[in-house]
Amino acid sequence: MASSLLGQECPLAHVLCVQCAAPMEPNSSMMCTRCLQSEVDVAEGVSRQITVTWCAQCDRYLRMTQWVKCDLESRELLAICLKKVKGLTSVKLVDASFLYTEPHSRRLKLKLTVQREVTIGTVLQQSIVVEAVVQTIQCADCKKTFTPHTWGSLVQLRQKVDHKRTMFHLEQLILKYGAHEKVTGVKTRPDGLDFMFESNSHSKSFSDFVKSSFPTQSKESKQLVSHDGKSNTYNYKYTIMAELCPVCKDDLVLLEPKLRKQHGGVSPLLICTSVGASVHLIDPRTCRTVHVDGDEYWKQGFKAVCARKHLQQYVVLDIEPVVDAARRKVKPIASKRSEKKKWQLCEVEIAREEDLGKEENPSVKVYCHLGNVLKAGDLCLGYDLRQVVVNGESSEALDTVQNDIMLVKKTWRRKEEFRNRAWKLKHLAKEVEEEEQGLDEEKMARDEEEYKRDIEEDEDLQKEVQLWKDPEYKPRTAAAEEEEEDEDLPEVALAQLLEDLTID
Repeated sequence: MASSLLGQECPLAHVLCVQCAAPMEPNSSMMCTRCLQSEVDVAEGVSRQITVTWCAQCDRYLRMTQWVKCDLESRELLAICLKKVKGLTSVKLVDASFLYTEPHSRRLKLKLTVQREVTIGTVLQQSIVVEAVVQTIQCADCKKTFTPHTWGSLVQLRQKVDHKRTMFHLEQLILKYGAHEKVTGVKTRPDGLDFMFESNSHSKSFSDFVKSSFPTQSKESKQLVSHDGKSNTYNYKYTIMAELCPVCKDDLVLLEPKLRKQHGGVSPLLICTSVGASVHLIDPRTCRTVHVDGDEYWKQGFKAVCARKHLQQYVVLDIEPVVDAARRKVKPIASKRSEKKKWQLCEVEIAREEDLGKEENPSVKVYCHLGNVLKAGDLCLGYDLRQVVVNGESSEALDTVQNDIMLVKKTWRRKEEFRNRAWKLKHLAKEVEEEEQGLDEEKMARDEEEYKRDIEEDEDLQKEVQLWKDPEYKPRTAAAEEEEEDEDLPEVALAQLLEDLTID
């Protein structure tokens, strides 16, 4: 009977623990979980206290050799703390989280859940609390703020003009494409801006961005700050001098004979329509356009004869489109493109607004490129070539121009010099130098107002900048709208405006 019992398999559902005699499922140690935990420490070798380095001035934590901005109880801070815990390689980390501590206690508590295989087929899990002591140390960047060496590389943007419109547009491009992420400080200068960076690579990337936006000529230099003869290391401060093209939109430029010959013998006097990666010019008499890229401009070069301050206002008395006889027969495929032409050659009869009704100053007929926007009764701005004086041999080129007046653009009657708009522009946080304190703030406001008018009048320019809704905007009253002002005054569509984030 005994032999028959030994021959049969009798599965045991439960066995007794060898220490406490508690029923349990069988395992290789023949001990229950409670007895195993009392005998074996799962978190053996895992450090229970660590030190985390923190800079109180810039609120950044040290991760390896780099200072990183982290919020309390964030995933980034948790990763930094776990890197400091020793012994995690010998166990399996299941879960990690923060326990609440007072923000001013300079202590961080982590709850870690780890697992370890004690015997073959037996895995124990245990939760431990690791305390992180926050050690306050000043980072190298904050140390520099108390010394004259607050930057490692500097980009000096300069433009030799008497207005700030180009700087306003460049500032909007920098904000739109995030080119200021590595900028540590911005200072204003009488003829430009200074951008400060920590490393030379960041300043070179910023200089390349400016060069891709405007025709720019740059020069690099470096200055020795310190030298360690034992380790043969040098510390330099780098400076990049970037000069922007002085030619701006609506300027009257005079081309040199060599450059005119390269572009097929164009007229010596052209009008600048826009400045981007290239300088775009147009001949008002023939609607012929010329594009001069940045490298070609700094090799050949040409100067602006007149700027916007020399523009005079005229009234359009009559306008007649000019149709070239050789281009009257247009193919059906190209007929759709003709409707979208930006420029249209026309013959315009104009007169000064203050000279209307005077016999001694009759009207003048000129050719211009504004046939798509002008109509009788409109106001326009132009240069009177009879009052332009150019020194040197190049002044003979003015005699070859048949138009006495070169029209530049259409203008509107405005009641207010500074218009109240439903949109606004964002600006960089700039530090104003003491020498800049005495500058005319009214002139700066006037330049910004003129730049905003350019945005309203040019749809292509609106696509290049970010326009934000102004929460403080108040619509004009009915009495103000009845005052004399052109009805077709250009405005930015509300659908194009971006809404800024506001936290109540």
